[in-house]
Amino acid sequence: MKTLNLKISDKLYREIEILSKEKGKNPDEVAVELLSQAIEEDIFLKKAKKIIEEEKNLLKKLA
Repeated sequence: MKTLNLKISDKLYREIEILSKEKGKNPDEVAVELLSQAIEEDIFLKKAKKIIEEEKNLLKKLA
């Protein structure tokens, strides 16, 4: 696995520290998990947006 050097705000780091304590994990581990989840959600949302646009175009053609 590659090492990430991320610059994040103090507020975000505090939130990550809180989550890491709740999960009993290292803050770096939690940060990577959150980043991965955000990327996956972004990909999902982009796919959903594309499908919605395709549906809109089909509806326009049918109207």
